Parts: sequence; structure tokens; C-alpha cells
Amino acid sequence: MQQRFIFWCHPWDIEDEGIDATLARLAGDIGIDTLSVTAVHPGIYQVRPRPLGDRWTFQSGAAAHFQPDSKRYGSSRIRPHAAAWMKNRNPLERIAKAAERERLRLRVRVSLLNGEELVAKYAHAACVNLFGDPSSDRLCPSHPDVREYVTGLVEDLWTNYGLEAIELDGLDWGHDSRITLTDDARHDELLGQFSSWCFCASCRQRAAESSIDAEAVRLAAVDHWRLEASMEIDSLDGDWETSEAHALVSRYLNHRPTTITSLIQLIRTRSPAALRYHLDPTSGTVCAVAARECGAWVQRCGCTEAIKELQLAGNIGAPSNCDVLIPLSRATIKDGPSLVALVHQLSQVGYAGIGFDSYGLTPEPCLDWVRQAVRYARREPGASS
Repeated sequence: MQQRFIFWCHPWDIEDEGIDATLARLAGDIGIDTLSVTAVHPGIYQVRPRPLGDRWTFQSGAAAHFQPDSKRYGSSRIRPHAAAWMKNRNPLERIAKAAERERLRLRVRVSLLNGEELVAKYAHAACVNLFGDPSSDRLCPSHPDVREYVTGLVEDLWTNYGLEAIELDGLDWGHDSRITLTDDARHDELLGQFSSWCFCASCRQRAAESSIDAEAVRLAAVDHWRLEASMEIDSLDGDWETSEAHALVSRYLNHRPTTITSLIQLIRTRSPAALRYHLDPTSGTVCAVAARECGAWVQRCGCTEAIKELQLAGNIGAPSNCDVLIPLSRATIKDGPSLVALVHQLSQVGYAGIGFDSYGLTPEPCLDWVRQAVRYARREPGASS
């Protein structure tokens, strides 16, 4: 297997700097062979470390950064919203053609379910938390409209852009960042996860199909949470862990990954797209199950304990199915030799790809460090040339 070297990029950065010039630099000077481009993003305000074109900043709400093919979404009330900055252009189409000229493999990354603008427009499909409050920025992967939207989106991208793979990001319930709570409740082994639970009508229906009473689960969890938060439970009392209520809540949570695996299976009925899943350590079992179902994944790594961090995903699959994403910042990379050493270390493990995030936010000196790291790693057996 040839090891690949990847740069994750936003299309607006490539567009501002110039598509042909940017891809020529990435392929020729820096030496990568694979480009991963954001196709759907939950919203961003970006302050660049270097000007691209004549702009230091960029902002956009939740949007699709390509022109959607409307006929792919006929069975869902949810449609991708094309980002305003594109106007009538389709930069992804031009990037795909330029990538082909530069012999760059092209992927896209799609952040599927989150974004305030997306949820505001399609509030009927929002997640609903333990207390009955709808999410302001997350659609539920159980909802039929959401499932058809996601399936159509993958079909659209795979059919129209000559991609090597599609990277799925955030195909779960997320975490409600608005929630603040007492530390006692937060540190409960089970209830500390509750900001990612959903009790919308679709989640309740899917639970009922597996003979799980979602309302009974919700009431049991709320009752225990209230006792925990108000300090009415003796810290030495182990009754909760052995109670029927705990078993009921656990069963509900253990059932949730089937929602995601069945969605990935639904995607495959409509498209033969090669899928990769972005691991998020905070998503726990759901994320790991999704990665296994896709058969390949992307994992972000810090740097000082890179190999140890990556080995935590060893129960998902072999390194040969994993692309490692290295964030390029002073917080993780102190200098060129550090990056060269890290990439060399990772290349010895046998990961499918080693990549860097993200082009538009990378300071100019770091781009030279990437070039050095890729050139050095390519000397090793198994690296792509």
C-alpha cells in the first residue's frame, strides 16, 4: 500500500489565492498527492495568518460550498443551502478539474448535521434534549428527512466531482454546548453524557421498534439527574448503578449506534462512494461504530504523545485504514525538525495517509516545514511518489 500525503483545505481559501496557482504549489512544491476540500461547513469566521488574494478574513454561516444538484434531494424537505460567497460560481467543479490536471486525488469533507442557520431553517428535524428543549444547531440523524438529505448529499458529490472519497464529519447527535450544570451531575459516569442524548419523535420511534420505552428512559434519567444535581444522593450509595432505571438508560444509549450504522448503510444503497469517518473522541462509542461501518477513518493527532493518542483507536481497525490529520499551529508544532520527526514517526507505523490541516490557516513558515516533512518521508519504503 502506498502511503498518501494529504492537505485539508477550504475552497474559499483556494479560490482567493487562485485555484491553479494553489494546486500547482501543493502538488509541485509542497509535494502532496491528495487534496481534501470542505464541501459542507457548519459556519466559520476565519482570520488568516497570511493574506490570500487581498483578504485577511473570511466568514460564512452553515452552508454548502458547491452548487447542489437539486434532483438528488427530491425525497427530503431538507436542501443544501449554497454559500453566498460563491454567487453563481461552482468553485468545487473548478478545483476538481485543476486537481485532475495536477494529478491530485480529490476528496471532500462534509460536516453534515450542525450549523445554526441549517437548524433554524429545518427546525422540525432538530435534536431534542433530555429536558425537551430543541437544539439550536444540530439536526437529528434519526429523522427521515435528515437521512434522505445526507444520502442525497453523498450521491450528489460522488456523482458529479470525480472524487476518491467522501469524509463524513459529525454524523451523530453532537453535544449541546449551551448546557451548564453542577460538577456532581457532570461527573456521573452515565449522566455526564446527557448533552448528546436525543429524545425527538424520530429517536423515540426507533427506540420503540426495538421495544425500548424512550419516555421511561427520559423520566428515569431526569429523576436521577435531579437527585444528583441537588446532592440528595449519598455518594456511597451504589443503588443507581444496579437499578432497573440505570439498565434502561444504558440500553437506550447502547441502541443509538444502530441509527448511525443504518444511515451509512442507506447511503451505500444510493451511492458506491468510498467513505471515511472523522473520529471525534467526545462521541465515544457512536463515533467508533461509525468509523468501523465506513471501514476507514480520519483521526486528528496532537504531537507530543501522537502515537499513544492514535493507538486509542486501535480497537476500530488497523492503521492501514486510518488517515492521520496533523494540525499546523505553534500549539502542536514548534519548528520544522519537530514536524519532520513526527511525520517520519507516523510513516513508520503504516497509516494509510498523513495529512495537514488546514492550508488557509497555515503560516507561511509551516508550509515550508510540510514540504520538508513530506520530502523526507517519501524516502521511506511504501511512501507514494
